[in-house]
Amino acid sequence: MKTLIEHITSELSAIDTDQAYDDMLDEIYSLESVGGPFAYMSASKVLCEVDPTAYRCGFSDYTDSQREVWAEVDGNYYDRRDAEKAKEEFISELQAEADKLLCEFATLHLEDKGSEEIAESLVAGTQAELDAKLAEVKEAEGFDL
Repeated sequence: MKTLIEHITSELSAIDTDQAYDDMLDEIYSLESVGGPFAYMSASKVLCEVDPTAYRCGFSDYTDSQREVWAEVDGNYYDRRDAEKAKEEFISELQAEADKLLCEFATLHLEDKGSEEIAESLVAGTQAELDAKLAEVKEAEGFDL
């Protein structure tokens, strides 16, 4: 699971949740109609300065509302579609590695008596380990994908 998390965090850029919230506030609310010195102020900065408690509560509500769009991985947020794509790529890479190992085991030509049984045992054990790892990764319990 740690390797999957490292893969996602290295492949993707985390969302700056503070900036995303400020951008949303500035997009929705305009102080232009108020006029005067307020005309060019950003709503996010005004709310943060005038009522920091409301700003923090709004931020919390905003991040909660983004659960369908964002995926939390190791304490950071990422675009859910991108994170799922990175997870699928990681699974594909693991499967390719497993297939490569199985091919290498299958092509072993051991000369000792019972070498076929040894090779088959190694293949079965390796396949079971890889299947278990793939199942763990597909469940992705380390984060909310």
